[in-house]
Amino acid sequence: MQTLEEVKEARQAAQEVLSGLDKAIKSLQDASGWGVMDLLGGGFFSSMMKRDHMKRSNQELEDVKRGLDKLDHELADLGLSLPDEISDTWGDNFVDVWLDNIFIDAKIQYEIKDQLKALQKLRQSIVELEEDLAAKMENLKESDSV
Repeated sequence: MQTLEEVKEARQAAQEVLSGLDKAIKSLQDASGWGVMDLLGGGFFSSMMKRDHMKRSNQELEDVKRGLDKLDHELADLGLSLPDEISDTWGDNFVDVWLDNIFIDAKIQYEIKDQLKALQKLRQSIVELEEDLAAKMENLKESDSV
């Protein structure tokens, strides 16, 4: 049986994951906005801004991965995983920025939207888990006070 302290630690870990997911989602939403501008002929500047937000999102996902590892440690059989990173290699940047065309921009926009959906789904799962942990904490507090 879990103690109140164990549930508190798991809930805190879930809240940290949610915070990191919110940052990664915001960066992807920003990348998506710049991606639309790029699709409409934004050129070099919009490609660079889109890539900057994609890079930031990938960095924030690294923090989320560490948070999920901690949460997974707190709840051994959590069963959640992060979606794959959006490819952000030197070659991807070169093709997107210097060989800029509507087909490349559309492909990247699709990848951003796909990643965004996966992160939002993961976020919803963590929200539900955090709510369950909050209820479990209340039950443990009530049983301790009886």
